[in-house]
Amino acid sequence: YKINYDQSALITNFVHSKNHYNTAYEIFLPNGPLATLPMTKIDNKYYQSSMIWSEKKHIVNKFKQYDADKVKNIIEKITNPYLEKIIKIQNIKTFPLSAHICRKFYDKRIALVGDAAHSIHPIAGQGWNLGMRDIKYLIKCIEEYSYLGIDIGSQSLLQKYNDNRFADVSSMLLITHGLNKVFSNNSIILDKIRSVGFQYINNNRRIVSKLVNYAMGINL
Repeated sequence: YKINYDQSALITNFVHSKNHYNTAYEIFLPNGPLATLPMTKIDNKYYQSSMIWSEKKHIVNKFKQYDADKVKNIIEKITNPYLEKIIKIQNIKTFPLSAHICRKFYDKRIALVGDAAHSIHPIAGQGWNLGMRDIKYLIKCIEEYSYLGIDIGSQSLLQKYNDNRFADVSSMLLITHGLNKVFSNNSIILDKIRSVGFQYINNNRRIVSKLVNYAMGINL
């Protein structure tokens, strides 16, 4: 099952003047989010972050025609409140955004993990985490069956792995798909609802804790 979005991702790494303090930022723009992820310092001197920006395809295609300085200036204007001046921008790449989930995560003596089994919209930054959870649970199944002396390529092991992971992946795919729909909508009414919702979540530490734990795969 596949979803094709009318979006592409613009990705790059850049060096900036302000310390990111190991903080990731997600800036919600009219057509999609721009997320920055902290990276280690260069030569223990310069701060750097990686960026993924989800935008309309035709806008990303225009970016391909700009030189690096123009792209740098556009990104700096958006990220300046958080990371200040961009000193250097590295290779800029783009790719079309889509999501998919296989009908099952296994075949005869084959287990599918990570992007082989599923991919989601990058709006919540959860694709890598889902892949790690696939590996974690598959290892758990293999260790359990190996200890019991059961063939680790058996259909029952693969079915058990599939049944555990399919629900988690399906829910995250629906969540990220829904979030993208909500944040790509320019409705004034929806914008007000988003603001009220975020304010409520921000003020409720219990909800924040549950969301963070779910994203990290704790207690799944």
